[in-house]
This record gives sequence, C-alpha cells and structure tokens, in this order.
Amino acid sequence: MNNFLFSLLILTLFSGCICTQPLATNTSSTTVVLLKNRKAHNAIIISTKKGKQKLDKPREFLDVKKRGLTKPKIMSRRELKRRFKILLSLKIPQAKSYRLFFKKDKMELTNSSKKLIGKIVKSIINRAPSITDIIGNTDTIGSEEKNFKISMKQSTYVASILKKEILNALTGIKDISLESKGYGELDLLIPTANNIAEERNRNVEILIK
Repeated sequence: MNNFLFSLLILTLFSGCICTQPLATNTSSTTVVLLKNRKAHNAIIISTKKGKQKLDKPREFLDVKKRGLTKPKIMSRRELKRRFKILLSLKIPQAKSYRLFFKKDKMELTNSSKKLIGKIVKSIINRAPSITDIIGNTDTIGSEEKNFKISMKQSTYVASILKKEILNALTGIKDISLESKGYGELDLLIPTANNIAEERNRNVEILIK
C-alpha cells in the first residue's frame, strides 16, 4: 500500500461500501460488512497475512481476528441497523470514480487517459480531506499471481503521476491520501473467460472519497 501525505480511515474497495466495527474493546477483532450500492460490481476482498476472503453479496460479513478471517455470512437487516445505526445515518458523499486505460502492451496511459489527469487531480484536491484508492486491474491472460503483480505496477505507476501533479497544484497543506492497490483479474470491467485478451480490462480505477 502506498500512502501519500496523511491517511484517514475510510474503507471502500472494489466499488463496494463497507461498515467496520470492533467486536469488543478488549479484543483486536473487527466485523466487516459489505453494503449494497448501485453499481454492477459490488465486492470487496479482505486480505491478511493468514489468508483472504471475498465478500460479494449485500450484507455479507466476516470477522477479522488474530487467528485469521471467519467464514462469510449474511447479516440480517435488523442486526445491521442495530450495530451500525449511527454510521448508516451519516450522509457520506459518494466516491467519485475515474478509469484510466493503457496503451497496448505498455506501461503507458492512452492519450485520452492522460487528458483526464488534470481533472482527477482537481477532484482530489477539491474533496480534501480525502482518500483516493488507485486500483490496478488486468485481463485474464496469464496466472492470477502474475496479474496481481502487473496490476500493482499499474496502480503504483498512476499513483506516482498523481502525486507529482498534486504536489505541483497544491497551494497549501491539505489532508490527502493516495493508496495503491492491485486486484489483478478479480474485478473485470468486461467479464470474459480465462486467458482472454481484453484491452479494456487492463486499466486503473480511481476512487476519490
């Protein structure tokens, strides 16, 4: 994870919103719940040193514990409202989303994507204090492990561009965080079978919160 400037605790991954809540003050356990959104893709991957789990159903949740992740379950609407009443009542603005694409077989943005950089930087600064997720995605060519590495390189590359432009544009200190992430082939923009070359799936999604 690549953190830029100050970091805030807002968790939104894979275009899915989540609620988090400690299970008890004397434990390090945390409950993670996936909320419903209006997008076609609504999922999140919770990853720790002891494994990872994918949540992709509304109100699906798991507990993050010292010994690892629990098996995902569905939380009832009543339980969700009881445990997250205050958080759910907050009027949090929706994340602003952009998607950048790469030239064929190159770690270089297309010309049309390059033109979006200025607009993205302006959005990041205007929404400060903010967290921006920079999420690399690939197609299904190659192994899953290799695609994770490629997607991470993509997100780090875009983060370096944004960081430079933000520093050039800032006129004062603002609370901004850039976080680089790689999802490999797990969040396809265009669903395909395995080993299918699809240029539109080789992209970086920018989520500004």
